[in-house]
Amino acid sequence: MAEIWNPDHTDRHLRRAMVLLGCAAVLFVVISVLQILTVHDGVRRTTHDLVEQNIIASQQDLQKSMELLVSDYSYWDEAFDTITQSLNPDWLHSNYGPDLTSSYQVSAVYLVYPRGPVRQFANDAIQDIDSSTPAAMTLIGSLRDLASQSRLITANTTGRPATSSGFLLIDGVLYVAATSELRPAVNIRDYDRESVPNVVFLRPLNTAWLEQLTSRLSLPHASLVRITPTETTVLLHAHDTMHPDTAPPLTHALFADPKDLLKASVVFANPQGLEIARLEFVPPDMAPTLVSPTALIGVFASCALLLVGALLMRQMSRTSRVVAAQNERLHYEVTCRVAAEKELLRHQEHLEETVAQRNIALSREVERTHALLHDLESSLQRVQRIIDTSNEGFVHLDQAGRVIGINQEALRLLGYSAAELMGKSLEPILTPEGLAIFHEQMRLRSSTQFRSYTLTFHHKDGTPVQVDVMASSEFDNGSLSGSFAFFRDIRERLHQEETLKAARLSAQTANQAKYAFLTRMSTELRTPLNAIMGFTQLLLTSTPPLPPRQRDQVVRVHQAGEALLCLVNETLDFSRIESGQVTLKLENVAPSVILAECARLAGVLAEQMEVTIHLPGEDGDSLAPALVRADQSRLRQILLNLISNGIKYNRPGGTVTLSAAPLNRQFYRLRIEDTGCGIPESLLPHLFEPFNRLGHENSSIEGTGIGLAISKKLVEAMGGRLLAEPQEQGMLFAVDLPLVTSPKSPASPSRTTPPSGTTPPSGATPPSGATNKTPPALSGGVIVQARTPPAQVLIIEDTPGDRAFLQQVLGPYPSYHVHAASSCAQAVSLIEMAPPDLLIVSLPAETMAEEAMVQEIRSLLSLENCPLLVLLPRTRGADLARLKQLGITASLGKPIQPLALLREIERLLSA
Repeated sequence: MAEIWNPDHTDRHLRRAMVLLGCAAVLFVVISVLQILTVHDGVRRTTHDLVEQNIIASQQDLQKSMELLVSDYSYWDEAFDTITQSLNPDWLHSNYGPDLTSSYQVSAVYLVYPRGPVRQFANDAIQDIDSSTPAAMTLIGSLRDLASQSRLITANTTGRPATSSGFLLIDGVLYVAATSELRPAVNIRDYDRESVPNVVFLRPLNTAWLEQLTSRLSLPHASLVRITPTETTVLLHAHDTMHPDTAPPLTHALFADPKDLLKASVVFANPQGLEIARLEFVPPDMAPTLVSPTALIGVFASCALLLVGALLMRQMSRTSRVVAAQNERLHYEVTCRVAAEKELLRHQEHLEETVAQRNIALSREVERTHALLHDLESSLQRVQRIIDTSNEGFVHLDQAGRVIGINQEALRLLGYSAAELMGKSLEPILTPEGLAIFHEQMRLRSSTQFRSYTLTFHHKDGTPVQVDVMASSEFDNGSLSGSFAFFRDIRERLHQEETLKAARLSAQTANQAKYAFLTRMSTELRTPLNAIMGFTQLLLTSTPPLPPRQRDQVVRVHQAGEALLCLVNETLDFSRIESGQVTLKLENVAPSVILAECARLAGVLAEQMEVTIHLPGEDGDSLAPALVRADQSRLRQILLNLISNGIKYNRPGGTVTLSAAPLNRQFYRLRIEDTGCGIPESLLPHLFEPFNRLGHENSSIEGTGIGLAISKKLVEAMGGRLLAEPQEQGMLFAVDLPLVTSPKSPASPSRTTPPSGTTPPSGATPPSGATNKTPPALSGGVIVQARTPPAQVLIIEDTPGDRAFLQQVLGPYPSYHVHAASSCAQAVSLIEMAPPDLLIVSLPAETMAEEAMVQEIRSLLSLENCPLLVLLPRTRGADLARLKQLGITASLGKPIQPLALLREIERLLSA
């Protein structure tokens, strides 16, 4: 408990306080004087430390600038001559020549080889240093020590070669030296690093540097002193006013010995750590003097302190009574504080108990965390084992693209060990094409989570390895932290694809050859067939008619010719489809209209076979209307083939039911269902094989077994499908074609009537008494106009049989005067005798030959206004459009129908 203040003792306490205050004032004045002296010395020492630090920093900046300079000039480029296995002097001159000396004050350039000589580059040449003198030996040793320090630092770091610097004393001159290992090409660094020298730059310390340092730090005196075992010599001496010989009197007053001013110095050491020079300096005197304003301020402050003390004593007397009352209150507060401390101790004990319990809970939590970490480590090891046993390669890259994880399959595919790839980039083992793809994918890592691409690596033995890569990026708090990828070897797959491509090309070549062969063979077969079918038609329509027996024989010959012609056409059509020579003209067509038209065309065959065709409504009016994408002529060919098969393989009194309706939103279905003999399910897999008649080869039913194969390929080429399904009695064929989602105006299918039988003219000679006023003759539905004089018709046909057939068809009509020639050259003489009113030309099968023949006709015959009717061996819509551009008026396909020929001739002559 503190003692309570007694008011009766106030005067005694005041007297004691005044005595103490006077003593304090005197003591303060003494302390102020001593403090001024102490501050003076402290300021001098602080100034000395700051100046010394600045000089050392300037010394380090000088070394750093030299290190940066030698680092900038330490590149290999074209320095190494691979022929002479030495440095190229021209390169040294262009880099270490006069420009380096004039711009950066570099006075000497040395090349220090690790285990070779030390050479100097001077006078545009590399010279060995004479090591016979002690000074030269000292220089060589210093240069090697400096180069060794640089190489040691480079060996312990990665990236560009390290630089090192130091000071050298050569022939009494102090130099700052910097060195760096040349950065050579990769192959030399990897395999012949001993041939790479260190380049050393030397720059002398001159008076300009010392004067600049003296001016910047306001040094009154500075000298650069050389230190040798035998002597100490001043190298550089700046102008000063504080030298012991020229110091002013004030200096002698403050310091007993003016030489104390030269005690401060900074050491210059060589690469061996030995002192070779020092910079002695005098720091600027910034300390206050005894008569300085600071001292005066201290005296006045002491007087002011005495006055303030007196005033305080007066105030203390007034407040003494107040202090007594406060003591009572303080006693009460102390009592309360003791009680509060006891309560605080109780709370502290409770807090310690709580902390102990919390520590136990934390220890248990730590144990659980360690268990979880152990489980996580086990899981990671299990995942690594799974990755190692995977049949796909795995590689894990960090943010810089270096390998930080790789499995055994990847090492097997690439042929490297884990030590050769870990921590390195994959770029050196990528092909140029793979490297470009790899750079692009590395660029996309931060913007694309998952990526797939193909890369080509170089196996360690040099063979290329093509792989498919599935890569994924890793992100940490939204920033890219790395990526990993799985990849598999696709060399076998690529080999199979190349093999398949070669096989496909071989098959296409074979198909082309087969198609060319069949085209030539069909032409050779059509030529005699045209004559056979033409002359049999003439015999069947001859006057007087043939006897019944002979007529029956001629009919059989004509039917056999038609069957053979159909076989040739179907074989050529199938070969054209197989070789991809068929061009489909897809358009919007109404399938119900074409189905009704095909039913009418097949009506004659149905009557002969006593089979009924059922079609909803009249002309298919009850069929569901719709538009499909199809080739109109090819769709008609498909439906006619299916309907005729349903009729031929039916029974007498059987039926063929036709229907059409949308199947779903994508397809429209045409159904042809018959009540014939059907097809066993065991033979259905062979239904669409070409030339396979499924056991009907020796039956009386005519056919080649190729129609269904052609129909299936045509339907699939139009984007549809052809299906066959056995029924309880007969077969059901369904043609599904793509529906048109946005209807347009359909192509109007022409109403084709079945070709009628040809009726030749009633006699070979005109009726008696016929004149130019004789009314037109009617022959088989073709009106042949009477003409006086008769029209001159010139035929150019190189086949004798076809030429004779055309002459016999047109010869009986007096309205035509027919001339025939086997070539264009022969036709020239006929044209000179009688210019033709109509020219009929039979063109060859080859497209180029057709063009050449048309151009020859136009150039030789000079018939500009004469109609030109060409006879083609087959019908080609695209070729007809092309030939019309050459001046062809009309065309007919072989074999020639007499009525069609007469009708076209009359149309051209009447135009």
